Amino acid sequence: MIIKSYIENTAAAALKKIREEMGQQALILHTRHIRGGQYGRRIEVTACIDESLVRSLKSLIDVNASDRPGKPGVRGMDVDDSLKVTVDRPMADESAMVAIPEELRKVYDKLIDFDIPVGPADKLMKDIQKGSETAPLADGSVRTKLKSSFESLIKREVHIPVGSKVMFIGASGAGKTSTLAKMAAELTAFRRTKVRLTSFDTQKISAYEEVGGYADLLDAPYEVNPQKELKVDRDEVLLIDTPSMSYSTDGITAVQSLINLVRPDIVFMVLSVCNRAEDIIDFKEGIQIVQPNLLIATHLDETRRWGSMLAAAIMTGIPLAFVTDSPGGVGQLHVPDPERILAKMMNDKEAYRE
Repeated sequence: MIIKSYIENTAAAALKKIREEMGQQALILHTRHIRGGQYGRRIEVTACIDESLVRSLKSLIDVNASDRPGKPGVRGMDVDDSLKVTVDRPMADESAMVAIPEELRKVYDKLIDFDIPVGPADKLMKDIQKGSETAPLADGSVRTKLKSSFESLIKREVHIPVGSKVMFIGASGAGKTSTLAKMAAELTAFRRTKVRLTSFDTQKISAYEEVGGYADLLDAPYEVNPQKELKVDRDEVLLIDTPSMSYSTDGITAVQSLINLVRPDIVFMVLSVCNRAEDIIDFKEGIQIVQPNLLIATHLDETRRWGSMLAAAIMTGIPLAFVTDSPGGVGQLHVPDPERILAKMMNDKEAYRE
């Protein structure tokens, strides 16, 4: 068995090189992050191939040429050393030695290109292959199973009763305030529910004006950084904006303290699909500490790669409740459509055409 580790800026780039140099029969062993590169972090993907298959390949990489720090390439290792390293290094969540049948390789590559990291992509592959170990899967069957996997990550019915406190948390730029505004408009215009807006965001200079502007448009009361106990009337829904949640321990602790103070009934974690899925997964433990009830994905109109929202749901076990594909407070919150997501991933021409 030949084992090689490829170091690239992204998982997609590493997998592409593996396919080119080791062939379609290569198996992914594991992945890990390492320091270096333009953004301070790169990814190493370790793959293997049966030595008997190597003779049929037209060319092999020079395993000694690219063993230079800070440069994309491949590091060759003796088999014994490689196996020891493979066992000793911590594997990415859910990433193990996954054999991918020929009929699923294009789908797997689509998952990676959609910004679903190797670990969650491997899990989806395992789900697709369950119950079909004895016969190849037809294209229609693969799509059906993948759609079912996407469906399992979605919470279709979200009930927000009057008298509830609803909090929105997330990193800077995720779209917490605009998502709050969309939900306020939904509750006011379509459900005829009275809303009140509150913001604890003292970090953003325009927080008062932004929340106040949305409140004025909806003819709703609002307050910023209230110093008294936050109570909610029985006939209203209180929507609460929060400061940005950084990836640091202090940032997580601050949001957790605010949750403990306010004691919201529902906590939405707002994630932008423009954020790299790997970054969201790195933040998995922080997300699980604050224990949001549901996920909301934003900025679907700004990228064709939506995999980070699926990866977040897979890795945290928190369902995806809504998505948004319009800027600011304009537009609506949508329940995620698995068929639409699948079409987008597969680059179907009709994907998300309104």
